[in-house]
Amino acid sequence: MSHIVATISGHGFGHLSISAPILNELHRRAPNFKFTVISGLSRPRLRTRVSAPFHHEHCALDFGVHMDQDLSVLVDDTASAYRSLHEHWLKRMADYAEKLNRLNCDLLLSNVSYLSLAAANHLGIPSIALSPLNWADIYEYFCSQTLGYAHIYEQMLAAYESADMFLKPAPSMPMPKLSNTRSVGPIAARGRNLKHWLCDRLGIKNSTKLVLVAMGGHDMQIPVTWPTDASNVWLVSRSWQTTQANVVVFEDFDIPFLDLLASCDLLIGKPGYGSFVEATAMGKPILYVTRPDWPEESFLIQWLEQHNTCGKLTLNSLHNGTFIRDVDKVLQQSELSDQQSLAAISGIEQTVDVILKHVASSS
Repeated sequence: MSHIVATISGHGFGHLSISAPILNELHRRAPNFKFTVISGLSRPRLRTRVSAPFHHEHCALDFGVHMDQDLSVLVDDTASAYRSLHEHWLKRMADYAEKLNRLNCDLLLSNVSYLSLAAANHLGIPSIALSPLNWADIYEYFCSQTLGYAHIYEQMLAAYESADMFLKPAPSMPMPKLSNTRSVGPIAARGRNLKHWLCDRLGIKNSTKLVLVAMGGHDMQIPVTWPTDASNVWLVSRSWQTTQANVVVFEDFDIPFLDLLASCDLLIGKPGYGSFVEATAMGKPILYVTRPDWPEESFLIQWLEQHNTCGKLTLNSLHNGTFIRDVDKVLQQSELSDQQSLAAISGIEQTVDVILKHVASSS
């Protein structure tokens, strides 16, 4: 029985949205495989996406970057956290290698902890990285002028380079400094369209537009002073604590987020792999709040514009409610567009093929 240890970053939910379909498909095609998931995400959160049986070890191996509530990166805090992580790098790597050894890991699938990759390399365990970005590039973008940058960056890059391969699902950042990258197609799960059921629950007409407002794993709270006409209903998180008419808490429906996304008419969110690719796979138009200081953004938006109906918003327009004209415009464009959702999310099959071949060749 092969034992795959998957590390999943808890920085947002995009990493989970990529890893989960791969683990689920691996279980379908190789039901004898054993899985351990190591992540800072809770088991209930992982269970919302991962249907394959797995053992969970709660451990935050990577933090990505530290961010403010407005999605801006806190550079000094981020640089300080990386200095702390790398101060005793060899000890941390050895400690994690001991964990992998204890688990009798046959293959490490990292999304996208470089510490775990370094530990696997130290033990001679086969490893595959899977992500549209790596933390070395993100660290370089924000922290290249901070204390200790060069040495930390060198260790990060070497850890990613130590992976047997780095699979980049479209759309991905370029990663020119890594020699082990390999491109695969988009990766996304799809949900069930339950709009008729939702409208019945809400007592509204099926023609009413359901607008899902979700900012991924970042708990952004926006004062809701939005239009209250009957043409739109806004689905927001309970954490927003709003009682405005035509605004409902999506957690109250107790259905998977993918089903909510499949049931809505429009998604309002931030640029992120999971939301962009999943909404596009289900043919849902997107309005996104720009993150001008996020290096992945331009690659995500370029891909989105090629495959979906979309538009951009400012935080100010969300705060003051003037974004409603953008909502109307994108919904009209989507209805008139002959653009279809992606016919196939090819990255799932491609990635699983690579993993199964790698397991077979390593055993």
